[in-house]
Order: sequence, then C-alpha cells, then structure tokens
Amino acid sequence: MHRTSPLHALPVVGLLGFLAAATQAGCGSQTEEIIAIPGYPEFTVALSPGVAPGLTDGCDGDQPPTDRMRGRVYAIPLDTRLVPNFDTLSQIETVCLDRLDVTPRRSVYPAFPGMRDRYRWFAVNLEGTFVVDHPGMYYFRLTSDDGAQFYIDDALVVDNDGYHPPRMALAAAQLAAGRHTIRVPYYQAAGPLALVLEIARPGDAYHVFRVDQPL
Repeated sequence: MHRTSPLHALPVVGLLGFLAAATQAGCGSQTEEIIAIPGYPEFTVALSPGVAPGLTDGCDGDQPPTDRMRGRVYAIPLDTRLVPNFDTLSQIETVCLDRLDVTPRRSVYPAFPGMRDRYRWFAVNLEGTFVVDHPGMYYFRLTSDDGAQFYIDDALVVDNDGYHPPRMALAAAQLAAGRHTIRVPYYQAAGPLALVLEIARPGDAYHVFRVDQPL
C-alpha cells in the first residue's frame, strides 16, 4: 500500500458533554426517544442505527474493502476500563461500515450496527482506508461511550479513551493528498452506547466522516 507523508496531528481541546443528535434528513418518520443520564441534559436520538447495515462480504480478507471499514468484534472482560489489547482477545464476528454515526442511545436497542444484538461488553477494532483529493488541514471530533481512539496512518489523532458517558474529543490534522489508513478501536461496557466520527474543513460545519467519499 502506498504510504503518504507523515501525519502531523495538532491536538485541540477535549470537551465533555453530549452530542445533540437530530434525526437525519429524510428520516423524520422514524421513532425517537428522550434519553436521560444523571448529570447530563436529555437528548433526542433516532432509533435507527443511522449507519449502513454491517455487511461481511469482502471484509474477511487480509485487507478491508477500499470503501468500507472492517470491524473485528471481540468480547471483553467485565472489568474493562480502557480500549483493550486486541491481541489478547478472541474475535467473535465481523462488521463492515462506511461511516461511524452511532449517535448516543440506550444500550438495549438498537445494538451496534451490523452486530447480532450485541449492546454491551464488547470491543471492535475498525480499520480501513480513505482518499484525500484536497490536501490541507482537517478537523475531527470523536464522540464515544465508552472509550474510543482515532488513528490516521498509525498516528493517534483523537484520544477519547476511558470508561465514561457520551463525551466528545477534538483534534486537527494536516493531511497530504493520496490514500491514508484509518483505525478506530472502540469498546462498550455497560450503559448508553455511542460512536460518532465527524470531520470539517476550516470554516465549514462538521459532518459525519465517510470512507467511501474522497476528501
């Protein structure tokens, strides 16, 4: 695989709080609910996963498909409080996603997209590639419950690890033109579930990052 020039990640500020997730355009007929977590405002989420269904076709090879992230799923011990070392775990299933848009929700339903009714005590190591047509500075924000990290070309860009309620962390990175690798390790303990990765150019609004659409 062609490797780009080294990534220069510029950490910005980590923020505690919720992602106020509105129902996506075109999904207004979906059921919504209000979720209350002690110490945080209530927020509205759609009961739809908001992500393309997990498809394992083409994701079981040595490399993920070029337009999706392959997520290898693992069961984790009940005392897990950080993103685990996946080398010490046994894989139980695989998911394929073109984006991470799992807005904060109750952990009972819906489960993580593409998984077989799995909603707690699991970890997933998501890997893939994306293409940059317009090099420059990009801003990223990662919302998760519980811990998650975001790597580009094996360099840690956003660290939102730990055992915590829905929380957002932000960073910026200078990206060169060409193909880059992406990795998002994530784990879910008990309680609400969330994993959203967004991107923005300077002066633009954030939107969900998709690996099937060049930047």
